[in-house]
Amino acid sequence: MPHSTESWAQNDIDFHLHSYTDARAHQEKGPLIIERGDGVYVIDN
Repeated sequence: MPHSTESWAQNDIDFHLHSYTDARAHQEKGPLIIERGDGVYVIDN
């Protein structure tokens, strides 16, 4: 069963510590979720 990008974002906020990221801003704005890539292009949500 595939997960939604919202659940990926919430899991990232809840369980991952990004060492060079402003934790408060990350919690408020949410993470950048990359959905797929096509050659040199990356597509985020």
